[in-house]
Amino acid sequence: MRTRRRRLLLVGNGMAGARFLEELLTRGGTESFEVEVFGEEPTGGYNRVLLSHILEGAMSPWQIITHPPRWYREHGMAFHCGVRVDAIARADQAVHGSDGRWYPYDVLVLATGSRPHVPPLKGLVDRSGKWRNGVFTFRTLGDCRRILRRADRCRRAVVVGGGLLGLEAAWGLACRGLEVHLVHIQGHLMEQQLDPQAGQLVAHYLEARGICVHLRKVALALLWKGNQLQGVSMEGGETLPADLVVIATGVRPETRLAASSGLAVNRGIVVDDKLRSVTDEKVYAIGDCIEHRGKSYGLVAPAWEQARVLAEHVIDPSSNVFYRGSVVGAKLKVAGLEVVSVGRSTEEPKDQVILYTEPARGIYRKLLVRDGRLAGAILIGEAPTCGIIFQYFERGLPVPQDPTALLFDWASGGDDLSLGSLSKESLLCQCNGVTRARVMECVLRGARSWKEVAKETRAGTGCGGCRNAIEALLTTRELGISCETKSLLAVATNGR
Repeated sequence: MRTRRRRLLLVGNGMAGARFLEELLTRGGTESFEVEVFGEEPTGGYNRVLLSHILEGAMSPWQIITHPPRWYREHGMAFHCGVRVDAIARADQAVHGSDGRWYPYDVLVLATGSRPHVPPLKGLVDRSGKWRNGVFTFRTLGDCRRILRRADRCRRAVVVGGGLLGLEAAWGLACRGLEVHLVHIQGHLMEQQLDPQAGQLVAHYLEARGICVHLRKVALALLWKGNQLQGVSMEGGETLPADLVVIATGVRPETRLAASSGLAVNRGIVVDDKLRSVTDEKVYAIGDCIEHRGKSYGLVAPAWEQARVLAEHVIDPSSNVFYRGSVVGAKLKVAGLEVVSVGRSTEEPKDQVILYTEPARGIYRKLLVRDGRLAGAILIGEAPTCGIIFQYFERGLPVPQDPTALLFDWASGGDDLSLGSLSKESLLCQCNGVTRARVMECVLRGARSWKEVAKETRAGTGCGGCRNAIEALLTTRELGISCETKSLLAVATNGR
């Protein structure tokens, strides 16, 4: 007699949830589980990293869809598109959907992501509590589409927030021909990732391209004339005219569903090294919504690492694979300017600081070395050694005798400082979570350009920062297949 498949419910269809499903499939998960997926947004899964490309007009919405509704059917899963889970009855092991139905589970996975943090702006909502027309967050594909519809009939925009999303929103609207003002409460842009000098360079770069940057400024209220948005009132009495306002002041883990069901929540849903709720062993969580060992990451790469570990434990609860935390960095491209940050951004008394700047060319490179190892790095502008620096930091490698080699030339640091030294399973494309082994597999099977690699793997379709590395692997293929590349092919093939 065939054993009854257990029922696994996934709440949340973002990048973490979708990657978990892929990891589950590679392990034959649908043979053991009847999988049901709940996605509040009226689409399939998509790559949130690429929203800025849609805003600036470089891509169309359909190009970032990674898991259309048919994908779930083709893989034997039930997809409840547009259904929000609004309650969990843990005692009964069931969730309640916005369609009015209860759905039982044996295993529940929460991948509820994060929600925008919105400062208390006067004039944001109408008397019924709804957001007024012309004001948006920038978090989802729906947000992006609404902003674009509004932008078509606007001339002036204010973006509140000078972090990653704020910069991307400001540049995207500028590409649409709008006059853009970027308002940031801190003294320099991207203060979570950059030091003051680097933040100032980014601000100057944006200003040279028509974006007005306002630092140490606080937006207090939205100004209206009837139902027409007129502008933003600032602390100190200044007013910025605007037909459109985007609020990009950070995100917070989406924990309301978990908290209402009695699961332990601090900043995020508290999980152990198996990504299991510390409150209920039948409930797991991954992605932006979690807190693990006191940390919440809010980035794609850790979420995908969590997805792999969780899939292992769902299939085999006795697995000795655990999530120990992630080494993370930030990487984006704004107005063609590459910005990379990993580890600490500001020096401490015992740090060795290696600094190279060319302000006229928009280049800033900084390394922080402590006890012979990389403690942090900032790269702005041309960053050919970005992948190498990520690996030195992630793996805790001793830096070369001359650490400046990490800033300028992959080959100059010796055998340990080369493209070939990268871990086979390391991410070559941070945006899309594509490993070097996966890219090399594609190259060895005949890909001749980065576009062909991108078509098969999506590598290079995010910020574009990995395209040089892809081109280098393509060149390696032309030079001949080494023993290492054969090993890479084995890793890529066996990992499927």
